[in-house]
Amino acid sequence: NTPIVDERGNVLKQIEIFNDITEKKRYEIQLNKYSNRLETLNLAKEELLRSETTDAVAEYVLGSLAQRITYLKRTSVALFDFQDGFLELLYVMRDGNRKMNRIIMPMDSFRSLPNLLKNEHVLINDLANEKELSTSDLENLDAGVHSYLVMPLYSHGELIGSVNIGAVKPNSISADDIEMVREVADAMAKSGQQWRYRNIIEQKSEGISTSILYARRIQ
Repeated sequence: NTPIVDERGNVLKQIEIFNDITEKKRYEIQLNKYSNRLETLNLAKEELLRSETTDAVAEYVLGSLAQRITYLKRTSVALFDFQDGFLELLYVMRDGNRKMNRIIMPMDSFRSLPNLLKNEHVLINDLANEKELSTSDLENLDAGVHSYLVMPLYSHGELIGSVNIGAVKPNSISADDIEMVREVADAMAKSGQQWRYRNIIEQKSEGISTSILYARRIQ
């Protein structure tokens, strides 16, 4: 505030200058969200490359997403078995326990499958507005989930599963959270490629060892 006075010191008028910090605040919020996503992705990549089992990878992914996206009710990873027609759902509830659970479901009960086969994610903002509910939708409602995101998980161009998040409140899942889940799913898929290469190397090593033992026996 800058008062303007006359020669006797009486205030004639006052100049007030305001700084609009709305845009700055918005920028700071976006920067914080981006930093959060980047940190989650970097940690995920490091941990996933160290993991040697599917369970270890799933447990880390689920825990990481639940920690970063605080409003979630449930995080899960679905692993598809197209040959037998079933999927294995590994999930963690946000109830303080954080224990990883698993259930087996028929693949035809998984509503999102047609979209996932097109490499498209599925976002349901409010299950109450859906005209038809699949078995997996009813299972979500039983768990207290009313909005959810299903992100496809591809490895070597093949659909192997999905990374999923669910929230209690409708319309809770933001565009930033969708991108975070997409990036974590991509990192998980790349770690799947690492396991695949590792398994091929191990199988070849076993084959070479078997051949050497056989050659020694017939000498």
